[in-house]
Order: sequence, then C-alpha cells, then structure tokens
Amino acid sequence: MAKSKPPRKKYDPRKMQRRIEAKETAFVKRLIRESEAREMTHDDLKRLALAYHGAFATLRLVGGHDAFKDVAAAMLIAEEFARIGIGAEFKPEIDEALKALERLQHRAIGRDGKAGTGRWVLDGDGLKAVGKGMAAYDCQMEVATYGELREAVLVAAEKNDQRWAVDAVNDVLKEAA
Repeated sequence: MAKSKPPRKKYDPRKMQRRIEAKETAFVKRLIRESEAREMTHDDLKRLALAYHGAFATLRLVGGHDAFKDVAAAMLIAEEFARIGIGAEFKPEIDEALKALERLQHRAIGRDGKAGTGRWVLDGDGLKAVGKGMAAYDCQMEVATYGELREAVLVAAEKNDQRWAVDAVNDVLKEAA
C-alpha cells in the first residue's frame, strides 16, 4: 500500500447485526404507536363487557370477592378515564359507584371492630349506583383508544392496590391483635 492512503478500518463483525436491530426496533416502535392510536374494535369491547358485566351480575346475585375486585377495577378505570377527559360528565355516577363498593367492602369484611357479614352482594342503592357506573364505563370504552386504556389500566391497578387492599389488610391486622 502506498503511504498516501489512509489505513483500513478495523473489521466489525457486529456492524450488520446492529444495523438490523436498529431497523427492527424502529419498526416495532412504529407498530406500537399505531396500535395505541387505534380505537377499540367491537370484538374487544364485547370481550371486556362480558368480563366486567359478568362480574357485575355475579355481584348482584350471589356475590363473591373476585367479582367485587373485577367490578372495582372497572370503576377505577372509568374514574381514570374521567380524570383524563374521556366521559368527564360521568364523574358523579362513577364516584357514587365507588362509594357503594366501599360500603359493600366494609359490610362484607367488617369495620371498626365489628365483624363483617362475609357476603359480597350489593344492596339496593349500591346496585343502582354501580349499574349507572357500569353504563358510564361502557360509554367511555366506546371512544377510548388502546393507549388510553393501557394508561388507565396501569393507574387503576395501582389505585386498586392502594384503595381496596389496604383496608382489608388493616382489618385483618386489627382482628389478629
């Protein structure tokens, strides 16, 4: 080689692999962005409605803690939707439904040293309030996108742990003492 030519670059065996990975990452990010902007399909709405309305029917008829948790999750998602501006006009109905669910939890578990009934069934006023809250939730779901739903589910899961589990743990600890 002549002295006037620059030296060769060192061979990089991972250069092609990094280039492919960068293209794949950009492609995946674009797909995620597009899917989050997409509105919920009718099948998705039907599947979610079956799950939450099935839990509501169970809570209405025979009760159960699992059904309570599912309905509470739906109401917390609806509350988060209202907070970010999706169906904000339904905020009073959602708050009433959450209060009814709190009353149900206190009645089932017990409160302030009183023993609970152990039954997870809604009373008449609670049934009306939660029914209106579920109707508001359905209206919100019709206009929400996947990205908004994902955000609402994450926030609702965090609130669910804070709101419902803490009361139950405190009551159990009081009974044990």
